[in-house]
Amino acid sequence: MQKSDNKTQLGIPTNHLLTYYYRLRKHKWLIVGTVFLTVFFSALFSLTMEPVFQSSSTIIIEEEQQESPLTGQRLSYENQFSQQLTFQTHFEMITSRPVLAKTLQNLGLKEESLKPSPIKKFISSVKSNLSSVISIFSDEEKESQEELVANEETLLSYQITALADKLSIGAVRGTRLLAITAEDNDPVIARNIANVLAETYILYDSEVRLASSQKMITWLNSQLYEMKKKVEEAERVFLEFKEQSGLFSLEGKKQVSSQKMTELNTAFVKASAERLAVEAKIKELIKIIDKSKGQVTRSVPGFMQNPFLNDLVGKLSFAEVELKKIQGVYKPKHPEYIKAAGLVKELRSKVQDQFQKALDNLRAERSVALAQENAAKRAIENTETESMDTNRKEVQYSILEREVQTNRELYNTLLTRMKEAKVTDEITSTNLRLVGPAALPTDPVRPKKAFNILVGLLVGLSLGVGMALLLEYFDQTVHNKEDAEQHFQMPVLAEIPLAENGIGKDKGYISPSLLEMPMNSLFAESYRVLSNSLMYSRLNREGGMFVVTSASPGEGKSTISFNLGLTLSLQGLRVVVVETDMRLPASRREPALKGRAGLADILSETFSTEIKDGQLGELSVVDIHALLEVQEKSGVLTYWNDEHKFTVYFLRGQIIDVDWPTRPPEERLGELLVRSGLLTREQLNVALSRQKATSGRLGRVLINLGLITIDKVAGPLKLLTQENLRALYRLKSAHFSFEEKDSRNMINQYGPKEADLNSTMGKIEAGKQIPSKFLIDQLRRHLIQIKGTSLSLLLAGSTVPNPGALLSSNRMRFLVDLLSEEFDVVLFDSPPAGTISDSGAVATLSDGVIFVIRAGYARLGEIKRAQEHTTSVQTPIVGTVINAMDIRREPYYDTQYYSKYNKYYISAGDGAKHPAKRKARHPVPKKNGDKSRPESGKA
Repeated sequence: MQKSDNKTQLGIPTNHLLTYYYRLRKHKWLIVGTVFLTVFFSALFSLTMEPVFQSSSTIIIEEEQQESPLTGQRLSYENQFSQQLTFQTHFEMITSRPVLAKTLQNLGLKEESLKPSPIKKFISSVKSNLSSVISIFSDEEKESQEELVANEETLLSYQITALADKLSIGAVRGTRLLAITAEDNDPVIARNIANVLAETYILYDSEVRLASSQKMITWLNSQLYEMKKKVEEAERVFLEFKEQSGLFSLEGKKQVSSQKMTELNTAFVKASAERLAVEAKIKELIKIIDKSKGQVTRSVPGFMQNPFLNDLVGKLSFAEVELKKIQGVYKPKHPEYIKAAGLVKELRSKVQDQFQKALDNLRAERSVALAQENAAKRAIENTETESMDTNRKEVQYSILEREVQTNRELYNTLLTRMKEAKVTDEITSTNLRLVGPAALPTDPVRPKKAFNILVGLLVGLSLGVGMALLLEYFDQTVHNKEDAEQHFQMPVLAEIPLAENGIGKDKGYISPSLLEMPMNSLFAESYRVLSNSLMYSRLNREGGMFVVTSASPGEGKSTISFNLGLTLSLQGLRVVVVETDMRLPASRREPALKGRAGLADILSETFSTEIKDGQLGELSVVDIHALLEVQEKSGVLTYWNDEHKFTVYFLRGQIIDVDWPTRPPEERLGELLVRSGLLTREQLNVALSRQKATSGRLGRVLINLGLITIDKVAGPLKLLTQENLRALYRLKSAHFSFEEKDSRNMINQYGPKEADLNSTMGKIEAGKQIPSKFLIDQLRRHLIQIKGTSLSLLLAGSTVPNPGALLSSNRMRFLVDLLSEEFDVVLFDSPPAGTISDSGAVATLSDGVIFVIRAGYARLGEIKRAQEHTTSVQTPIVGTVINAMDIRREPYYDTQYYSKYNKYYISAGDGAKHPAKRKARHPVPKKNGDKSRPESGKA
């Protein structure tokens, strides 16, 4: 069973090694059986297995010198990864089909030495049968040929597979050695296989290399011829292109174009610069000319290198100065003034003429510079066009030139490889050598008998332990006290072990009654522990009523009830066990108890005794009232004799009023109310007059007249009614008559105030201390007394259609009250709480529930559901009883407790018998060896 880590098992933490020890010990025979079987089959396999011999040959894989035979240059370098790949390649090649087929030819083994395994033979037969079915529709001649070829191929495949199964290839760590190991039942064959395979593979590797070189030479010859033709064709096409395009030297053409472009760019830049300089001079000169009109010209631009102009500007400046001087002396018409003004005008005209000539010259220079610039520009454009055309030709030129170079290089490469291949072909050799031939083995390598048996022992032990732990994990039942406390948080009152039955061939372990067991046995002691735990749970109060139930049938409720009752009776208590399982009572399985009256008969027949007319005698007043209460009758019951008359009113079995007309007047209700000051004499007279007219009861008349309230009259009325009832109980002889009425009619007759008054008064009880002799006598008639004890049994009795309704009725409650008066302890043997609701009805009438769990029987889910059903009726669970615990399967209990109990308490022999055993046997003795019914043996 799965345990939580924070719990303890048997007082030991669940992760403690002792916990696992006890769990494994519980399944010791499973572990022992598993170990025995694995060891047995390991020994059988080892002893019957044919011996296998092993022999190994060793090959060295030398590093390949991958160098060019012509130049001596190293072509590749070996590293750890490439070395590993090389070894793996050899591993696969050695066991490949061609190598193994050649080895088979060289070995010349008989077919018996290479028989296929039975499994492969079976698969082959299946395939052959399928092929035969498929080939039904094919041509017969073709079918026979294909079948012959297929059979030969199949036989060869089987032989190759059988040979491969005998081989194992492995590298010798840290070396270039490769070990070929062969196994066979014949040591000579094992040695021959290892040696022949090594030699065959070395020869096969050499042949493969030689064939590869020859294929390479053949291929190179064909490729070299084709490449030569391609080179010649490429050169011819390239030459034709150069002739057509005029590009005999592409580099020279490009150099000339580049130089020419450079010169033209320089000329263009120079002409453009000169033009821009002249234009700048023209702009500046135009500004000077425009500015000099009508103004004094003081200077000449620096770019005008004209001495004459400079002289004229100097003279003009001097003349203008002289004119200003004359203007201050002479008037405009003065000859000197006119002479000076004329000179200035003349000089100005000459200066303007010179400026205009200079401007014309600059414009002419600009025209020349612009023409040079345009010419350079056109030359550049022509050169660029020519260069683009050259570039376009250059692409095709490069393609053709590259084609020629590539083909020429490929041709040279193939020519070189051809020469290398011819040289390599002459010196080709394998890098494999046989360095250690296989020797003849003397001792077999298999079977290793001691090792196989040891492995079988370890495997069997592991398998057995694993299966035991797996069974524990999936076990969802309760086995002991700790399991119940852990999963259900219910106190465990006792653990009842299975008792040993040592009688004849039925010797085993059973769950009997205490009458069949020694008093100093462990079985009897467990019930004494149960009775003590039950009394302690009641705080040492003797007596009580307890329901004994379980989650499912067959858990031993009846046996627990009987044995517990027997144990309590030995302690001086009066005990009765009531069988409330009326659906499938255990007593019906006992022939001697079949048909016995019991609980159902009391509830359905005895409590249904009709009350109509008669005289007191066999039935007393208490008996009559008890029967009417049990039957929940409504009506009027009248008693009378020569001296007294009583009228008792019942509503659904409850007394609501007792009228005593012959009671002394001073003791009646009206006088009591007057003396108490609750009513005046005049009010009493009015009420009495009204009572005579209506024939009603005085209390109700007073309430209806409004002379007194319900709460004031309820107390005195209840006290007076109880006194009347006590006086009625003292009657010894009288006639009685009962008139049954409908309860609804009675309520409607007295009105709503009647219900309020009855509710305020409460239940009228004045004779509960007086027992119902009739019902007690009837109850005792149905009881079975266990001789020599104070234990009684009340069986389930006759079959009833609806046991649940009967158990939850008022009759059952009344019967429980009778039982509690007669007995100290009442034990109800209840139906299973997990499947039937009857136990809940009985539980509501008890002081607590005793939950029985049969060890290793009921599952956790069933017990949990039954626990929830039980607690839903608000009845406490006193505790749990673990029943039928097999101490043989609980090693901790067997070794740590019960074995010590046996050594210390139980003397040799059977021990003292039960006190009742010497006087009388149980009414129905338990059958020896009956293990299938844990509840057998009960009354």
